[in-house]
Amino acid sequence: MFLQRADVGIVVIDDVAIDKPSCGWLLDQVHRWTPDALVAYIASAHTPETERQVRSLGVQYYLSRPVDRERTIRVLHSFAAAQL
Repeated sequence: MFLQRADVGIVVIDDVAIDKPSCGWLLDQVHRWTPDALVAYIASAHTPETERQVRSLGVQYYLSRPVDRERTIRVLHSFAAAQL
């Protein structure tokens, strides 16, 4: 499992790739196996409820589709700065 690697610094979760009931379990596993990793969540559509839920589960970066170029660059810069 990739989460057992010690060198994982960033985890990106795309809700298109997982079913909603698995989100909490997956985020729990991310924090269990890579407690220092930064976590970004990409939502297929923004809802305040989804953002609150994933942030309460430890997501540091929340984006929703459509993800524009400028916002993606800002998030990547934040990741880079946090990894220094």
